Amino acid sequence: MGALKFCICPSVLSLKNCREAFSKSFPRSSWLALFALLLIKSVGYASPMPATGSSALVAPQNGLFLAIRGFELKTEKTNWIFATPKTVKFQNQDSDNKEPWTDLELRMIKPDVATASFFVKTDVLKADLSLENYAKRWMKDYPQYGFEILGTRAFSQNSTRGLLIDLFHRKSNEQVRQVLFLKDRQAVIMTCKDTKTSFNKTLSDCNQVVKSFAWTAAEPPTLKQ
Repeated sequence: MGALKFCICPSVLSLKNCREAFSKSFPRSSWLALFALLLIKSVGYASPMPATGSSALVAPQNGLFLAIRGFELKTEKTNWIFATPKTVKFQNQDSDNKEPWTDLELRMIKPDVATASFFVKTDVLKADLSLENYAKRWMKDYPQYGFEILGTRAFSQNSTRGLLIDLFHRKSNEQVRQVLFLKDRQAVIMTCKDTKTSFNKTLSDCNQVVKSFAWTAAEPPTLKQ
């Protein structure tokens, strides 16, 4: 079974301190570019568990999960499995947290392909932005992290607008696709990554999950004032 791949802070830092260090060193406009780079420099962690009703994140019905967070994805009949619960981090929006830039992180892997990973992240915006302007805030920072932007494309599915960003990291020879959705100041970012030679197959598997995305009636998370 392949090792779990994801971005992780050095063990000498707590999760909170690590994120504080990142927020001080890098402007908020570039954190998604930095995140994509860290995902490429990922390390193994823990053992996976099947995406079934036994997971605390997964409802029994058709692998549906995250509806309570304001959106839903389905994992039934896909090649992805969830990471252990320890890899899922819900961030409390504490009043002393000046940059609560992560609301949810969820990692999935393919047990038969150790190099493939799929990462779901949410972000709560402090002001209204269009999907394109939200992406432009940090796309300009990709080159400084070694990424070549292969292209972008707007699309629509399930009556929801989305944006695709295709990237290539030459040093690691890995290809990345980020898929963005934005509604009522809540952004959902999905990142699919694999080596260049395996990427097309992995992307097809990523699309199985992406195509199931839909906003729900649940209230999205908001920032505390």
